[in-house]
Amino acid sequence: MDELASRIIQNHPESADAVLQRQVEINEAWNTLTSRADMRKAKLLDSYDFQRFLSDDRDLMAWVNGMISLVSSDELAKDVTGAEALLERHQEHRTEIDARAGTFQAVEMFGQQLLGNEHYASPEVEDKLQELAQARDDLENAWAARRQQLDQCLELQLFYRDCEQAEAWMASREAFLKSEDMGGTADTVEALIKKHEDFDKAINQQEEKIGALNTFADQLIGAEHYDSPAIDSKRSQVLDRWASLKQALIEKRSKLGESQNLQQFSRDADEIEMWISERTQMIGPEETLKDTTNIQAKHQKHQAFEAEMAANQDRVQALLTVGQNLLEKGRCSGSEDAVKGRLMEIAEQWETLTTKSTEKSMKLKEANKQQSYNAAVKDLEFWLGEVETIVSSEDYGKDLASVQNLLKKHQLAEADIAVHEDRMNEMNKQADELADSGQFDANVILERKNSINQRFYRIRELATDRRDRLNEAHTLHQFFRDLDDEESWIKEKKLLVSSDDYGRDLNSVQNLRKKHKRFEAELSSHEPAIQAVQDAGRKLMDESTLGTDEIQHRCAQLEESWGQLRGMSNNRGVKLDESLSYQQFISNVEEEEAWISEKSQLMSSEDYGDTMAAVQGLLKKHEGFETNFAVHRDRCHDISSAGEKLIDEGNHHSDQIRQRLESLQTKLEHLAGLSNRRKGKLIDNSAFLQFIWKADVVESWIAEKEVHVRSEDFGKDLSSVQTLLTKQENFDAGLSAFEHEGIQNITALKDQLVEADHEQTPAIQKRYNEVIARWQRLLADSDARKQKLLRMQEQYRQVEFAASVVSITWDGGGFTPLRWRAVVAALASGRRDVAALFDASRSVAQIEDLYLMFAKKASAFNSWFENAEEDLTDPVRCNSIEEIRALREAHAQFQASLSSAQADFEQLAALDRQIKAFNVGPNPYTWFTMEALDDTWRNLQKIIKEREVELDKEYQRQEENDKLRRQFAHHANAFHAWLTETRSAMMEGSGTLEAQLEATKRKLAEVRSQRTQLKQIEDLGALLEEHLILDNRYTEHSTVGLAQQWDQLDQLGMRMVHNLEQQIQARNMSGVSEEALREFSMMFKHFDKNKSGKLDHQEFKSCLRALGYDLPVVEEGQPEPEFQLIVDIVDPNRDGYVSLQEFMAFMISRETENVKSCEEVLNAFKSLTIGDKPYVLVEEVYANLTPSQAEYCVSHMKPYVDDRGRTIQGALDYVEFCESLFTN
Repeated sequence: MDELASRIIQNHPESADAVLQRQVEINEAWNTLTSRADMRKAKLLDSYDFQRFLSDDRDLMAWVNGMISLVSSDELAKDVTGAEALLERHQEHRTEIDARAGTFQAVEMFGQQLLGNEHYASPEVEDKLQELAQARDDLENAWAARRQQLDQCLELQLFYRDCEQAEAWMASREAFLKSEDMGGTADTVEALIKKHEDFDKAINQQEEKIGALNTFADQLIGAEHYDSPAIDSKRSQVLDRWASLKQALIEKRSKLGESQNLQQFSRDADEIEMWISERTQMIGPEETLKDTTNIQAKHQKHQAFEAEMAANQDRVQALLTVGQNLLEKGRCSGSEDAVKGRLMEIAEQWETLTTKSTEKSMKLKEANKQQSYNAAVKDLEFWLGEVETIVSSEDYGKDLASVQNLLKKHQLAEADIAVHEDRMNEMNKQADELADSGQFDANVILERKNSINQRFYRIRELATDRRDRLNEAHTLHQFFRDLDDEESWIKEKKLLVSSDDYGRDLNSVQNLRKKHKRFEAELSSHEPAIQAVQDAGRKLMDESTLGTDEIQHRCAQLEESWGQLRGMSNNRGVKLDESLSYQQFISNVEEEEAWISEKSQLMSSEDYGDTMAAVQGLLKKHEGFETNFAVHRDRCHDISSAGEKLIDEGNHHSDQIRQRLESLQTKLEHLAGLSNRRKGKLIDNSAFLQFIWKADVVESWIAEKEVHVRSEDFGKDLSSVQTLLTKQENFDAGLSAFEHEGIQNITALKDQLVEADHEQTPAIQKRYNEVIARWQRLLADSDARKQKLLRMQEQYRQVEFAASVVSITWDGGGFTPLRWRAVVAALASGRRDVAALFDASRSVAQIEDLYLMFAKKASAFNSWFENAEEDLTDPVRCNSIEEIRALREAHAQFQASLSSAQADFEQLAALDRQIKAFNVGPNPYTWFTMEALDDTWRNLQKIIKEREVELDKEYQRQEENDKLRRQFAHHANAFHAWLTETRSAMMEGSGTLEAQLEATKRKLAEVRSQRTQLKQIEDLGALLEEHLILDNRYTEHSTVGLAQQWDQLDQLGMRMVHNLEQQIQARNMSGVSEEALREFSMMFKHFDKNKSGKLDHQEFKSCLRALGYDLPVVEEGQPEPEFQLIVDIVDPNRDGYVSLQEFMAFMISRETENVKSCEEVLNAFKSLTIGDKPYVLVEEVYANLTPSQAEYCVSHMKPYVDDRGRTIQGALDYVEFCESLFTN
């Protein structure tokens, strides 16, 4: 329509208003129509939604009412199956209700949506929703009530079913309990009892079901079941019947028990009577006892018979007691007389059997005693024959071992005699008892007793006589054994002291001297033993004539050998002292030769420095070397004096000493030559580099000046030319001064080097020629420039003279260069006041001189100020109080020199006043003005004051820093001294191992208590770092180093505690003596020079050699397979060190390496005993082991106890000792 209206308006413009009006009316009508249509549509939709909601509500309400009628039924089941069916059907209703939950939710949401949209029927919708919710709640309540009713119905039917089952079970058991059959025999009674026991088990099992039934009834009643009275009544009925059943069961069991007891008594009585009858027949007549051939077997058999009777006695008494109880309690079921008769018969039979057994036992004992006596007599006769052979022997031994063996055997024989004395007494007592008892062969018994006693007393006398003879033989052979031992000991020690090994180095000599001192101490301690042997020989010669000549001869030989040994010992001691002096001399020589060799390599270096700084450093180092060389030269002189003294004293190493002295002197002179050569080279190189440096400085100065002389600026007028000429004159003056200072210096230095025939002479000459050629060019260029400036000055004078005639001007002010040109022009024109004009010319020359003087002094003053300002504004940052003191002294010297600077400043001020008196313009020769210089001077005073403040602050800071350094150094030095002292105390322990362990533990506790001191030092160190103090000349220790040393000391203490515990355990368990352990520890500490608790491989090798290990000596760099095998054991990870713990473990293992197993030790002890006994005597231990080994074994072995618990005097249990040793 709008498009049509637009076309009409375009086609008919005259009708545009009418068309537009009509178009508006049509649009308004259309809008009204569409608005009403939309409203109608909305109402219809609302009505549709409402009707759909009502329809859904009606459907749900109808379904709810129908479901309520279904779940509200009063139908109840009569059995369990029916109850379960009703429950299943009711659960189906639940499923259907749950299935409708979505529908309810949808209707409720739809209703809420209508309410939310403000539907016109909102009140009715809300009412419907409430009714629907109420109906749904009623349905839920009805379903829950019906479910509870059905559950109770099912529980009731289950209860009734359990009650019926229980009553049926009880009915089946009541018939058995009413039976009167109690059994006629024991078997039938046992069968009835077994049946009753099965019934009893069933009762017990059913008891649980009855209890569960009762509990179920209580639960139902407690839950307020709708049929609670009927439930309670039924439960009471079942429980009463159950109680009656159990009572009947008890009565039945009692009757069966009485019947069983009676039948059991009858059967036991029959068995007892039969057994007594059999045993009565086993006891034979008395005639059989007179035959003693097998009396022992008869006695053993009768003992078994008596044991059987004793075992059955309780059985008989129990039977009699049972029968008596049956009679007393009236449980015989009418058979009281029969029971009483049986009891009397059994008692009589038992009494008869007991009497006969006792009589036979007495007879058998008497016969057994006689047989035992006869056997003992035979044993004694056999033993007496053996012992008579032993004590009658004429063999008294051929040497000490055989005598000792014979003595041991004789001791055993005497011990055996002592033991058999008790048997003799017992035999005599037994013979007397047999004779007194009236035996038929009493006379024979007494005769045999007397014969045996006589033989026994004779044997004792023979044993005493043989013991005396054996003791005499033992004393003689013991003396010869002692002589042999002492001669063997002397021979062994002669081999030691006759050794030509006097040490290959200082350590080995010191160790040999220590060993020799121990050897001399051993000699001194052994001398009483030698004297004791000689005294014993003299005593033997006095008391007996047996072997007197041999004793006298052997004693003389012993005394002679002893004297030879003492002489050899003294001789070796002297040579060891000489060897020690020689090795100390060699050690000092080698130390000096090592220093000479090291310094010779340094002196042979071709590095003489590439720069002046490097050369100066090398010269300073060389000066330090020369100082050190002088010290070592004195040492070499002392060593030479000591060597000459050894030669004069006749040291057996005189030839080697003389050779080493000559070699040392040669090396020292060679080092001196190398030193002089290097010093000359360094000085020459220093002079060469100084010449090159000065030549470079001169050339650099010439290069700067060449810029000036090559300038093309020759002035633009007479004034500028005159200024340039003045500058050129100053430049020439500078050249002249430099020629005297720079050129002549390098010329003199060059001439000096060339005359000294310096090795760099060609290079020096070439460099000098280059510099001089450039200098000559500079002089020529400077002269050429000066000549050209003079020519330009003459030209400009002529020009100025001509031009000044027309340009002379007076302005009433002062005199200016413009007026100067006027004067020149006036002179040229011939004016009559020429004298006045020339006076003005002289004033101009004076001003020029003042200008130049001011310019020179101002430039010098400014240069001085710039240098002073640079020094004064340099940051004040020092590292020590000495540096800040040096700065303050330099500042004081600077302030003292200010007076001369102030005089220069005042001269400048005076020049400035003179110049200003001529009323002229600015100085054309300098840009400095007096005002600027005055500001500079005032600024300098300000800078000086600021510098003083900074120096004061820095001095205060350095004083505080120095105080901190001293405080830290005090604590650090004291702590380090304590660490060193504690380490030494730990490493130099003495006393027993237990005492060392206790002392080490105390030291370890002290070390850990010092952790607070270390913490204080660390705090001070942190404070130093905070103040940026990185050096401390009062101490060489740092917090990190002290902490590491403390940690190492703590670890060393723990290792030493562990090691000492290990040593104690090794001493207690392995038998290694404490002296050996102490020697190992002492040697380790001797070679541990730095007290670190570790040895490097070279120190470890020296320690092993000092302990007597024969390690082969090889050339440096050659393999050492034997030593490497040891290193593989003690240092398997090859960290390069052997700790004290590893060293002690290795040495202990080597001390006990010959013991491989417990069996070997057992065999060794068995070899010490006679007859392979399980014990060893104390005297056997001391006779075959060393004193320390014997004491260890005796102190750790327990006394021997045999299988019967008896102990043997002086016997030790080596089996238990070995087992405990190897177990540990």
